Amino acid sequence: MKKVERNSYFEIPQGLYPVGMTDDEIRSILADRSFTGPAINSTYLYNSYPRHDVELQSCHVSKKLTVYDDFKAFIAETGYRTEAERDGWGWVWGNQWEKKRDVSWNAPFMNDDDILYREYGALVPVLQVSCNDAEEYCRYKSNITGEKVRLPSEWEWEAMVQLYEIKLRDMQGLQSDSRVENKSFMHVLIDIAHENRSFHPTGLVWEWTINWFRQYPGGPANTEFGETYKVLRGGSLMSMPVQKNPAYRFRRCPTARSPYYGFRTCLENND
Repeated sequence: MKKVERNSYFEIPQGLYPVGMTDDEIRSILADRSFTGPAINSTYLYNSYPRHDVELQSCHVSKKLTVYDDFKAFIAETGYRTEAERDGWGWVWGNQWEKKRDVSWNAPFMNDDDILYREYGALVPVLQVSCNDAEEYCRYKSNITGEKVRLPSEWEWEAMVQLYEIKLRDMQGLQSDSRVENKSFMHVLIDIAHENRSFHPTGLVWEWTINWFRQYPGGPANTEFGETYKVLRGGSLMSMPVQKNPAYRFRRCPTARSPYYGFRTCLENND
């Protein structure tokens, strides 16, 4: 069995970590008039309230999102068919969301960007994967390495950002960043991957976590809490700045996929 190289992972030491948002932070975000995009629903912010401490066991979270080439090897070795392939369709973004046939991890955009995506597959994250697909990949990695590989928890993910400050701070979304006014999402993704060879910053794509979308202790109730949705973190290049806040929680069904969803892996320590 081929062991995982620990130097390709961020170490998360055991300990207490603060997660979530304070009421003052949320009120400040809601009062901010500097951003000209659509207003954020306060409920979405209070899904991350209150700020509180969580106890984490030591683990390692991958410095990079799972890239196209690695996911391609998984498909080739196992014959696994992703949910998009089984369904035969997926969602892509033009001027609005469009449902198209044959969208998959291998063709996430259904345009010329798919060629670039495959060409730079060693650099860029695999896209159009559901949470279920990501968990299947983790099981595969566990089998071939003998390690306990899984998706990170949302709090392990948040701790990673706190410890290593890998948030993509200068990107404010495709609508407002001068670097990408005349470039496609894929071109920007490639540029940033070239600039950050040793790790993927957060804020490139939404990142799946292992957690169900549940209420924080002492936080407001929400009918969407429970075991219907899984949590994604980090925001994408297409997201509003507030969605890239490391504490912001986004939820989707575990079957959902998008050209703006990807995932990291987490290694549980055996000690």
